[in-house]
Amino acid sequence: MSRRAGCAFALTILVFLGACGLAAMRPRGDTPVPRLNGRSLDQAENLLGIRGLRLGKVGYDVDANPPHGVVIAQDPQPERNTVAGGKVDIVIAGPELVRVPRVVRAEEADATDALRDARVRRGKVTRVHNDYIPAGVIISQEPLGGTRVARDTKIELVVSLGPDSARMPGVIGRWADDASAFIYRLGLKAKIVHENDPHMEGLVVSQSPAPGVDVPLGDKVTITVSDGPKMVRMPKVIGLSAEDASRRLHDAGLLPRQTPGRGLAPQDMPAGTVFLQQPEPQVSIPVGAVVTFSVYVGQ
Repeated sequence: MSRRAGCAFALTILVFLGACGLAAMRPRGDTPVPRLNGRSLDQAENLLGIRGLRLGKVGYDVDANPPHGVVIAQDPQPERNTVAGGKVDIVIAGPELVRVPRVVRAEEADATDALRDARVRRGKVTRVHNDYIPAGVIISQEPLGGTRVARDTKIELVVSLGPDSARMPGVIGRWADDASAFIYRLGLKAKIVHENDPHMEGLVVSQSPAPGVDVPLGDKVTITVSDGPKMVRMPKVIGLSAEDASRRLHDAGLLPRQTPGRGLAPQDMPAGTVFLQQPEPQVSIPVGAVVTFSVYVGQ
């Protein structure tokens, strides 16, 4: 026998004696060990629990033939008795298995950290709009959380971009600056149109689209802002007939109201002539305002 062969034989004897010694030291009992070969890690753990046993050390044989992910060896052997609560060591075919963390509803950054800590990697990331899940939050994952996969497996994620539209708010009656800021915060843009209106200057008096309409994010909506009422100068109607005075006031966009006047006009003012008006000529007043004039009816 060569020196090399002798060493190999001696090593074999030592391993055998060690195994015998460990077997002799293992506590005996009356709980039969179930057969685990061909079962997944989770199945093996569940079956041991049913028998009142526990999963011990888990090893992996990366060189084992497929199928991978199932038990190919166990210790103690099937149907041998052991103590209740005893541990059973197993060997799984293929690479090391790790449990995928559940990252649905987590922020994307937190999900990435959780995957790294679990020794899996972030795979393809798909981003979609969602009306109910905020932007940057995980909508779904594949494989699902809790699944056992090979270490460094890529986990695909679907991440929310938030809603793709916003519901048009009602902004009529708001100040223009407040309305614009509110619209901007919703992800929309405000186009401001100015027009004269009886309402106070700076107030929103109309909008398009109407409140409650869904508008794609980034689109422009139109708000019309009052520049206040259109102003005109009060025309002079003193010395005119009532008919001519009314016509001139109407032409200026005003609403004339005639009041009688008796004994108040200058002595040389003929009857039927306007001798008093309110407001005074050249005063700036809103279009549509009611103005009054008095006609001399004689003594």
